[in-house]
Amino acid sequence: MWWPERFSVLAPASLNVGLSPGGVHVVDAQSARQWHVACAAAGTPASTTVWRDAVDALVPCLAEAAEGKKRNVRVHLGGRLVRWQLLPWRPELHSHSEHAAFAAARFREVFGSAAEGWQLHAAKVPPGQATPAAAIDKELLAALQSGIAAAAPAVQLQSVAPYFSAAFDRWRHRLPRAACWFVTVEDDCISYGLLLHRQWQCLHSQRRQGDWRQQLPLWLTQAALAIDAAPRDPLALPICIAGDMPNPPAAVPGAAWNFQWLARRPVRGLTAQSGQRLALGV
Repeated sequence: MWWPERFSVLAPASLNVGLSPGGVHVVDAQSARQWHVACAAAGTPASTTVWRDAVDALVPCLAEAAEGKKRNVRVHLGGRLVRWQLLPWRPELHSHSEHAAFAAARFREVFGSAAEGWQLHAAKVPPGQATPAAAIDKELLAALQSGIAAAAPAVQLQSVAPYFSAAFDRWRHRLPRAACWFVTVEDDCISYGLLLHRQWQCLHSQRRQGDWRQQLPLWLTQAALAIDAAPRDPLALPICIAGDMPNPPAAVPGAAWNFQWLARRPVRGLTAQSGQRLALGV
């Protein structure tokens, strides 16, 4: 929906990659193989190089997976590698350059000079709606390009997208039209947004600490209170959750919130494990 990907009818089978500070996961659904490498960077503070170990671990994985054949690579980035903002509608902006300048200014206001080193992408939405915008380190994108080129001559980077946006595109047809929360859960990050009549009202990411099932109701309530169109009881809305977990999370005893797990069909021949849904973008 909001992240462009280029696909060719004649493109070779793709290798799907999930990349986060905690590690890298590669899925080759065609041959029913997968690789996972954990990285020590999972516990380090967020920085422009928190992804370095994961990118380095990706290169030998791709070399082994490609087997010298022509392959395209689709990369989905974990929440700690993406910064989000929901840009308000500005009717006075018309050209692409005006919208880009506005997005850059908003990221600088929130994140300071660090935003100068980020590649920004804003969704295409109908006029009058707030626009989801994501920022990714330019150094990370360059490292992915060079690392994938080093893996094998015939391997090419096809697309890079945040896991949150890829998962939303995958599940949007299953979401209630009137109102709902959409949430993605990863090993080290929770990302969530409120949709009212299919329009985004807020968009946030949180570093995971402790049991996310206990923390999520508070985060959603705080996010709802900060917007003008806040529902009276935000936890009464459906909370649709996709996540990078091999098994559905257990319900919290005594919890009253409307938890809906977005379960996917298993990939034939592959055992479900952490990192797999991140790699597949579901």
